Amino acid sequence: MRADLKQESFLQDKIRQLVDNKNRIVIVQTPNPNYEKQQLDQEQELSKSLLVSEKLPTPDAAPASILPTLTVDDILKTIERVDVKQDAKNVFRNTDKTNGIVYVTLFATLADEKGIFDF
Repeated sequence: MRADLKQESFLQDKIRQLVDNKNRIVIVQTPNPNYEKQQLDQEQELSKSLLVSEKLPTPDAAPASILPTLTVDDILKTIERVDVKQDAKNVFRNTDKTNGIVYVTLFATLADEKGIFDF
C-alpha cells in the first residue's frame, strides 16, 4: 500500500474507480401529476360511505320487545336436588348433561397446621 501511495496517479486512479463503478443504484423520484385529484376522489368516496353508514340502524335503536327477558314466573318454585356421589375419601362426582364438556372444581389445602406447604 505504501508503494502505491508513492505513485503520482494513485489518487487519480482511486477517483476514476469510484466514478467508473458500474455497481450503483440510481433512484429517480417523479411526482404524480394526478395526486391531488386522487386524494380528492378518495375523500369523496369516504364521505359517501360515512353518509351511508349513518343511515343504517344502530343496535341501540332495536326495540326492547325482541330481546329475550326473564320474569318472576320463569323462576322455579322448588329446589332441584343434585345427585352427588362420593367416589373416594374427598372426591365427589356429579354427572350432568353438559354436551360432552367437562367441568372440574378443585379444592385443596395448601398448608398443614404448622403453616408449612404440603406438596
